[in-house]
Amino acid sequence: TTASGPASPSLSLPCCSQAAQLKEEGNQHFQCQDYKAATKSYSQALKLTKDKSLLATLYRNRAACGLKMESYVQAASDASRAIDINSSDIKALYRRCQALEHLGKLDQAFKDVQRCATLEPRNQNFQETLRRLNTSIQEKVLRVQFSTDSRVQNMFEILLDQNSDADKLEKAANNLIVLGREDAGAERIFQNNGVALLLQLLDTKRPELVLAAVRTLSGMCSGHRARVRTLGLVYQICGLMSVENEEMALAVCNLLQAIIDSLSGEDKREHRGKEEALVLDTKKDLKQITSHLLDMLVSKKVSGQGRDQALNLLNKNVPRKDLAIHDNSRTIYVVDNGLRKILKVVGQVPDLPSCLPLTDNTRMLASILINKLYDDLRCDPERDHFRKICEEYITIRMRIQIVLNLALTQIQSQVVDSADLLFLTILTLCFRGKFDPQDMDKNVNAIQTVSGILQGPFDLGNQLLGMKGVMEMMVALCGSEREADQLVAVEALIHASTKLSRATFIITNGVSLLKSIYKTTKNEKIKIRTLVGLCKLGSAGGTDYGLRQFAEGSTEKLAKQCRKWLCNAAIDTRTRRWAVEGLAYLTLDADVKDDFVQDIPALQAMFELAKASVALTFNRIQDLPDSGPSSPPVNLAGHFSLSGPHLTWLKVNPRAFLAEGVLTGRWHVCPWP
Repeated sequence: TTASGPASPSLSLPCCSQAAQLKEEGNQHFQCQDYKAATKSYSQALKLTKDKSLLATLYRNRAACGLKMESYVQAASDASRAIDINSSDIKALYRRCQALEHLGKLDQAFKDVQRCATLEPRNQNFQETLRRLNTSIQEKVLRVQFSTDSRVQNMFEILLDQNSDADKLEKAANNLIVLGREDAGAERIFQNNGVALLLQLLDTKRPELVLAAVRTLSGMCSGHRARVRTLGLVYQICGLMSVENEEMALAVCNLLQAIIDSLSGEDKREHRGKEEALVLDTKKDLKQITSHLLDMLVSKKVSGQGRDQALNLLNKNVPRKDLAIHDNSRTIYVVDNGLRKILKVVGQVPDLPSCLPLTDNTRMLASILINKLYDDLRCDPERDHFRKICEEYITIRMRIQIVLNLALTQIQSQVVDSADLLFLTILTLCFRGKFDPQDMDKNVNAIQTVSGILQGPFDLGNQLLGMKGVMEMMVALCGSEREADQLVAVEALIHASTKLSRATFIITNGVSLLKSIYKTTKNEKIKIRTLVGLCKLGSAGGTDYGLRQFAEGSTEKLAKQCRKWLCNAAIDTRTRRWAVEGLAYLTLDADVKDDFVQDIPALQAMFELAKASVALTFNRIQDLPDSGPSSPPVNLAGHFSLSGPHLTWLKVNPRAFLAEGVLTGRWHVCPWP
């Protein structure tokens, strides 16, 4: 050896011998307290050997160097590698225990020294470390608990202090929400009278404080069935969702969803001992929540946003998520106890004074719920019961037999030359004092209900259309002097004319009334819907030229008017969407399709509405083969299965879509992942 230290091993020696010599060199450096040099020697040796016993020793020795240099992360890592090779390496276990203790990971350090004490129970050093860590862990738990309790108390004091400034209130509210989402924090809030303090926040009626309390409760109730049952705040929570505040309604909806998930799912808290045998029956609680939500649907005290969130909760939690599950008792309960309430929501007419508070989405959400409930039924008797409830609800609100009897009396007293006279007679009887205004409101609600069901379970809606007098009442209401009646009737006719037989009935008996409404009304909402109704009737024959309902050229005129409405920027987006819907029907016609493609402003206007429901028109107007610059003309008559001498060849180039921004519009309708 030299004065500077041990000599380096010869490179000619085998690798294993070099590794062993480097280990000895490292040991000498360690004894000289040159820990960096020792670490370097051990690291070089690790690269030269694959012997597991030697590897474990090298990692264990390098861990000791790490402890001396206070590199506790590296020390813990090296000790773990030694333990991976030999799980009973007591030196590596103890060195990892020391490193973890310095890193503050007392629980893991305690496990390591506990293993050491098991392997060498007479080692006093291990026993002393075990006692010290146990004491430290208990002290840490007490400190954390005291700290959390103090934080909770301080936050509530700030929130309940009327003199607290806005910044402190916001910070305290956010901290409380975060604490409520943590298991330990939520438990401390619950154990330290936090629920009573949260109820005080709810009673303050200050939106920002109520919102913080609701979100904190949501975190506390998530995955913890015992807390949910202890709270028992369902009625008060539903009342909070009724307010005219969209953010509040959404927060309360999330809280109710957390409660429902906790009651119907598994409790994430680990139980021990006898508690494992205790299974709480939550069906009664879930039924109570469902009952409250159904009551909210028909309460005038509930805001439109609150009603929407109640419908969202019912849509998500009542029907089965997996039809393979046989138990559909929730759906049966809602059908028996709440279907009439849902039908009442579907049948609401915003323009009538008796209408419940609604949003633009309320009736559609109710239609979706009806559709889901109907699909969740398991057998024909259940579906028949569902249909009978709907029929009874509609029949009670429509004085159908009275209308038909009065109409038959008129028919017997005079010669009827056409079917139109029959319905004009019904119209006269309905709107010249035979019904009082309250009865007419019920008739309008009934037709609106049928219209909503047609947007849900269509088969059921089509059966309801077959009831005596329903189609007649739709046509009759078109002649009402009240705009609300006309609006409901026209929309109902649009939804009812999907089947060719219904469309033929309307064309035979009511198309003259639709044309009259379109010419005379000054209400743009009614005018555009009437136009869509005529468009749908005009396309009732589909792509078969032989089944066209109107004279040749009529569909082109209707399409031209739809494009005119579509391009009118002064009209609101919702109304312009009806124009797009009309074009969706008319573009089954190849001539209309070609005219639309060549109308650049109309294409651009439709692409601007791409975020709305215009995908069907996209599909139909671009359902043409791409005709390149040198491609021959496309035989559209063959492509669309059309028959007729007027349509032989037409040349169309879908590249016009690309030029006017179809890809951007398509992205909004159906974005790629």
